[in-house]
Amino acid sequence: MTVAKDQATPAVRVRRPSAVVRGLLLDSARTLFATRGYAGASTREIAEQAGVREALIFRHFGNKAGLFRAAVVDEFRGIIEGFVDDWEATHESNAMSTYDLTGAWISSLHALMREHRELVVALITANAFDDEADPDGLPITDAFARPIRRLEKFTRR
Repeated sequence: MTVAKDQATPAVRVRRPSAVVRGLLLDSARTLFATRGYAGASTREIAEQAGVREALIFRHFGNKAGLFRAAVVDEFRGIIEGFVDDWEATHESNAMSTYDLTGAWISSLHALMREHRELVVALITANAFDDEADPDGLPITDAFARPIRRLEKFTRR
């Protein structure tokens, strides 16, 4: 069978590995949640920007809230946990004054927030997230609870 030159060649679908699709969805979600907020970013838009079918969001994350948790909340929690780990390891036996230590902490935290501003903005603009059913049933503030407790413990030492 020959195809006339004026007819479009059928697109060949290449199946991408699940991890690649997941990564594309997470990147797209972070960008759209940061620019449009949780309520303003639709799953359809996220999927289109990622270049995948919308159904894959639900297969990988359950729902929009699950995608938000994976793309923003869990990502931010991991960054904060890593920051606290590094901070404790670096400043455990440090002889800095409380004033200098606090200044160094604030400067370091500010630099971290600037480096990951897309996640911070997404968290700030996500006020509608807590109103929607989250698969884990945990509020956004949970992303900060454990790191804050660790910081309080570290500060008291």
